Amino acid sequence: MNFENYYNTLSSHQDEINQINHLCLNITSKGLIMDEMPHVEPYKKFDRALFVPAKLKFSQRPTCIFCGSKAVEYHGYTPSTLKHIAANPSFPVFIELKKHRAKCLTCGPLFSS
Repeated sequence: MNFENYYNTLSSHQDEINQINHLCLNITSKGLIMDEMPHVEPYKKFDRALFVPAKLKFSQRPTCIFCGSKAVEYHGYTPSTLKHIAANPSFPVFIELKKHRAKCLTCGPLFSS
């Protein structure tokens, strides 16, 4: 499947983008939200690579992993880049993941999902 041509034909509707990304990448996590258009750009030794922006949100209200308190507030995202196993090794796929971050109001540290 040629991802570059496939993504060029998509509309910008967020639900449609999310559904197609889940189908093409074969990812079924409900907490993973892919609502931005993927982009193709050169990467290291490859002429082109597919970068898929995504967000990972907490599935339910988190509890502090340090003290167990439920008094937490959402505090932005932590970025990371994951390599996804692609069907074509000459065209790598990377997921630009932003993990939801929370801050405990009781003991103070930040933690991610």
